[in-house]
Amino acid sequence: MKKEKIYVYLTSMLLAFFFYSCSDRVVTIEPISQEEQLQTRSINGDTSIDEYYKFPIHEGMEEWKHFKSYQDRVNACLIPQDIAYVLSAPQLARTCVEFPMAFFFLFYNDERAYFSKIIGEFNGFQLLLDNKEGMQEMINLYKEAKHPQLASPESNLSSSFIFSFFELLFSDDSFFLKLSEEQKIELKNAALEKYEIELSDSEWFSFYSYRRTILLLARIIKDISGNLTEEEKKVLEDYINNYCDCSLKTLETISSIILTK
Repeated sequence: MKKEKIYVYLTSMLLAFFFYSCSDRVVTIEPISQEEQLQTRSINGDTSIDEYYKFPIHEGMEEWKHFKSYQDRVNACLIPQDIAYVLSAPQLARTCVEFPMAFFFLFYNDERAYFSKIIGEFNGFQLLLDNKEGMQEMINLYKEAKHPQLASPESNLSSSFIFSFFELLFSDDSFFLKLSEEQKIELKNAALEKYEIELSDSEWFSFYSYRRTILLLARIIKDISGNLTEEEKKVLEDYINNYCDCSLKTLETISSIILTK
């Protein structure tokens, strides 16, 4: 996919978002059975994880279009309690990846603020934070994530922004502070691989993709690297704290640090 197609995609999402917010229609949500809510699919051909919660209402459906507010959408995405507590760790992690509002950070100037907000509102993320195995499964999904063109088109894993979703999620304090040192090393190695993929395909990935990957790397390296100079620590700290105001020159400086640590 070319950048132009991505811009068209984003424009259509923004227009749809505006339309949905302006509608006055009230929608009655019909309950669906637990059997219907759990659907079998495969992750990139891997059948070891084949079930996750099927959100009954999501973007693209008529009901979704007529929600009046952001909160209506969040409420529609909450996992029913009787299902939430029977999901296995792999099912829970994959459910969070398929969260219908996973890419709403694109509508926010401050992407990290959106994640801080939605992590506290979506019960799937809250359950994940209290589930050590689920956290590891989420890391595994990030590690296994491929170039979006190679993923199933029916999954969020095929989105141009799937790397960014994982990276902004793990960069948030609520998730980052739950990670062990071993998990941070795992994420560092995975993020370096994603960064290499992004740099090798500038027609698919942009400056903003690089910036999000480097954010996660900067947080990890600042936290676990023992051979940073005081100047390098300050550069990383400034980048993390002023992420939204990052320039291309700053990104190049940060990149040179993380690729040598």
